[in-house]
Amino acid sequence: MSPTLAMEWQKLRPLSKTSRTVALTITPDSTTTKNAETGASETVGRIGITFADVTSRRPMGLANSARTGAEQTWRVATSIVDVVHGLITREVSVRTLGGPIAITRASVAAARSGLETLLTLIALLSVNVAVLNLLPIPILDGGQILINVAESVKGSPFTARTREYILRFGLVAILLIFVMTTFNDVVAGVKDVVARFF
Repeated sequence: MSPTLAMEWQKLRPLSKTSRTVALTITPDSTTTKNAETGASETVGRIGITFADVTSRRPMGLANSARTGAEQTWRVATSIVDVVHGLITREVSVRTLGGPIAITRASVAAARSGLETLLTLIALLSVNVAVLNLLPIPILDGGQILINVAESVKGSPFTARTREYILRFGLVAILLIFVMTTFNDVVAGVKDVVARFF
């Protein structure tokens, strides 16, 4: 557990040129919580501070809306690529992946939060599907592109039997991913139920 923290806080007054520094002594409380990645219990220090909602709204023209939407889409897409890279390099655990149950729970929570949150979730899921569809798995579009490139390098198309085996491999890969993510969802659900009762 970390010792008492000494912090300095600069109190700024926007309408005044004066400011003053206030010295604060904060002692974190020892709190037991669950690690989101490993699921193990761990002791952390908390000081009772939370993020405030500083969301603001302002009107935006069509051109700015299109540019902002493209920037947000690119940022989400690159973050998905980073996660896939982390899974390949084992920097990200496969236990953090969610499947259909997690998507359903997130959709219900988003619908309860309002239309804007629900539309945001739909947009995020759409970008996820678009990026993941480009993975080089034979049954996906990315896999079909890879097969076409391989046939171009080979100089002739694959036989029907070879294509069938390739597509079967892709189907098995997708089913394994589906089973793994569903298993993660079930384990997370069981842990949540156990945590509520105990």
